[in-house]
Amino acid sequence: MWMLRRITLAVFGYDEARTAGAKHLAAVEEAVRFVRSADPRMRISTTEVKRILAEWRPAHQSCGLFVVKPDLANSVIILPNGQVARIGLTAGWAPRPSYPRANAALKPT
Repeated sequence: MWMLRRITLAVFGYDEARTAGAKHLAAVEEAVRFVRSADPRMRISTTEVKRILAEWRPAHQSCGLFVVKPDLANSVIILPNGQVARIGLTAGWAPRPSYPRANAALKPT
Protein backbone atom coordinates (compact mmCIF):
# COMPACT_ATOMS: atom_id res chain seq x y z
CA MET A 1 0.00 0.00 0.00
CA TRP A 2 2.84 2.41 0.71
CA MET A 3 4.02 2.14 -2.91
CA LEU A 4 0.56 3.04 -4.22
CA ARG A 5 0.45 5.99 -1.83
CA ARG A 6 3.89 7.14 -3.02
CA ILE A 7 2.80 6.87 -6.66
CA THR A 8 -0.36 8.92 -6.14
CA LEU A 9 1.45 11.56 -4.08
CA ALA A 10 4.22 11.87 -6.67
CA VAL A 11 1.81 12.22 -9.61
CA PHE A 12 -0.32 14.73 -7.69
CA GLY A 13 2.71 16.81 -6.68
CA TYR A 14 4.01 16.77 -10.26
CA ASP A 15 0.64 17.86 -11.68
CA GLU A 16 0.29 20.67 -9.14
CA ALA A 17 3.72 22.02 -10.05
CA ARG A 18 3.11 21.75 -13.82
CA THR A 19 -0.28 23.43 -13.47
CA ALA A 20 1.44 26.28 -11.61
CA GLY A 21 3.76 26.74 -14.60
CA ALA A 22 6.89 24.86 -13.55
CA LYS A 23 9.01 23.14 -16.17
CA HIS A 24 9.47 19.36 -16.12
CA LEU A 25 12.61 19.17 -13.94
CA ALA A 26 11.31 21.73 -11.46
CA ALA A 27 8.01 19.84 -11.27
CA VAL A 28 9.84 16.57 -10.61
CA GLU A 29 11.75 18.21 -7.75
CA GLU A 30 8.51 19.70 -6.41
CA ALA A 31 6.92 16.23 -6.49
CA VAL A 32 9.80 14.93 -4.37
CA ARG A 33 9.26 17.77 -1.87
CA PHE A 34 5.52 17.08 -1.82
CA VAL A 35 5.99 13.36 -1.07
CA ARG A 36 8.55 14.12 1.64
CA SER A 37 6.27 16.69 3.26
CA ALA A 38 3.36 14.24 3.23
CA ASP A 39 5.45 11.45 4.81
CA PRO A 40 9.05 12.25 5.80
CA ARG A 41 9.86 8.55 6.32
CA MET A 42 8.92 7.60 2.76
CA ARG A 43 11.90 7.09 0.45
CA ILE A 44 11.71 9.12 -2.78
CA SER A 45 14.11 10.70 -5.24
CA THR A 46 13.92 12.58 -8.50
CA THR A 47 14.88 9.39 -10.34
CA GLU A 48 12.01 7.52 -8.69
CA VAL A 49 9.53 10.25 -9.66
CA LYS A 50 10.75 10.00 -13.27
CA ARG A 51 10.29 6.21 -13.14
CA ILE A 52 6.78 6.62 -11.75
CA LEU A 53 5.86 9.05 -14.52
CA ALA A 54 7.38 6.77 -17.18
CA GLU A 55 5.42 3.77 -15.91
CA TRP A 56 2.08 5.39 -15.08
CA ARG A 57 2.07 8.08 -17.80
CA PRO A 58 3.94 6.63 -20.77
CA ALA A 59 4.73 9.11 -23.53
CA HIS A 60 3.47 6.76 -26.24
CA GLN A 61 -0.02 6.37 -24.73
CA SER A 62 -2.85 8.86 -24.72
CA CYS A 63 -4.11 7.93 -21.22
CA GLY A 64 -2.41 7.67 -17.87
CA LEU A 65 -2.82 7.96 -14.12
CA PHE A 66 -4.64 11.11 -13.06
CA VAL A 67 -4.79 12.17 -9.39
CA VAL A 68 -6.97 14.97 -8.01
CA LYS A 69 -7.96 16.29 -4.61
CA PRO A 70 -11.77 16.16 -4.21
CA ASP A 71 -13.66 19.26 -3.13
CA LEU A 72 -14.77 19.51 0.50
CA ALA A 73 -18.35 18.52 -0.26
CA ASN A 74 -17.25 15.21 -1.80
CA SER A 75 -14.35 14.40 0.51
CA VAL A 76 -16.32 12.87 3.40
CA ILE A 77 -17.79 9.37 3.39
CA ILE A 78 -19.61 7.50 6.12
CA LEU A 79 -18.42 3.94 6.65
CA PRO A 80 -20.81 1.06 7.35
CA ASN A 81 -19.88 1.07 11.06
CA GLY A 82 -20.90 4.75 11.33
CA GLN A 83 -17.41 6.24 11.38
CA VAL A 84 -16.63 9.22 9.20
CA ALA A 85 -13.65 9.04 6.81
CA ARG A 86 -12.11 11.81 4.74
CA ILE A 87 -10.82 11.18 1.21
CA GLY A 88 -7.40 12.71 0.61
CA LEU A 89 -6.77 12.05 -3.09
CA THR A 90 -8.73 10.37 -5.87
CA ALA A 91 -6.95 8.48 -8.65
CA GLY A 92 -8.23 7.34 -12.00
CA TRP A 93 -7.32 6.71 -15.63
CA ALA A 94 -7.73 9.75 -17.87
CA PRO A 95 -6.22 11.39 -20.95
CA ARG A 96 -2.71 12.69 -20.35
CA PRO A 97 -2.66 16.41 -19.59
CA SER A 98 -1.05 18.66 -22.16
CA TYR A 99 1.33 21.22 -20.73
CA PRO A 100 2.24 23.96 -23.23
CA ARG A 101 5.89 24.83 -23.62
CA ALA A 102 6.92 27.85 -21.58
CA ASN A 103 9.42 29.01 -24.21
CA ALA A 104 7.37 28.31 -27.33
CA ALA A 105 7.53 31.02 -29.96
CA LEU A 106 4.27 32.75 -30.69
CA LYS A 107 3.07 32.21 -34.24
CA PRO A 108 1.64 35.20 -36.07
CA THR A 109 -2.04 34.85 -36.89
